[in-house]
Amino acid sequence: MRHKNKRTLLIPCPGKKNNIPTRLAAVHLMNVGAIGRLLVAFTLRYLKAKVRSRIFVHADFASLHEHVPASELPVSLGGHLSEEDAYESDFVPRIRSQQRFYTKIAQLARHS
Repeated sequence: MRHKNKRTLLIPCPGKKNNIPTRLAAVHLMNVGAIGRLLVAFTLRYLKAKVRSRIFVHADFASLHEHVPASELPVSLGGHLSEEDAYESDFVPRIRSQQRFYTKIAQLARHS
C-alpha cells in the first residue's frame, strides 16, 4: 500500500463512483468526529463537483436547520416531529409483502 499513489488507488474503480442506482438530493452528516471529517474531505476530492455540492457535514443542529427545516425533522434531530410522524411506519411491511417478487428477481439474476 505504501507504494501506491492516488491514481493507482482509483484505477480499480473508475466507473464505480458513477454507478450508484439512486438520485440523492443531499447527504447530511451529523456529529462526525475528526477522523470522519478527514475521510469525508479525502473522499470528496475524488467525486464530481455536482456530487460534492450535495454532501454536508454539520457540527450542530443550527447548521442542519439551515438546509432542512426543523418542521420536517424528528425531535431527536432538533426538529418538531414526533418519531412516529417523522418515519414511515409501513415501509418495512410493504417491502416484506413483496417477498415473492424479490425472490423471483434473485432467481432470474442467478440464471442470466
